[in-house]
Amino acid sequence: MTALNDFEYMAATSVDEVVSLLAANEDQAVLLAGGTDILVQLRERLRSADLVIDVKRVPELSEIRFTPDEGLWLGAAVPCYRIYREPQIEAA
Repeated sequence: MTALNDFEYMAATSVDEVVSLLAANEDQAVLLAGGTDILVQLRERLRSADLVIDVKRVPELSEIRFTPDEGLWLGAAVPCYRIYREPQIEAA
């Protein structure tokens, strides 16, 4: 197994914090929402990063909502299992 390069990990708790971290780290930050893809890419050295920003703790990015007028809203960090179990989606 290939070892990961060193990187800093931050678990953001707000959209403002994510934006600030991205702005401060320009091209050397990546977002972690689920983890599988980015961690594989980092391990295989297909991507590099000085900072990995975990967005799973940002409430807006874990939100699911559905209304007939507005349609479906899925936050970027919503895992698939929540989509499958969401009564509002199933009912639609």
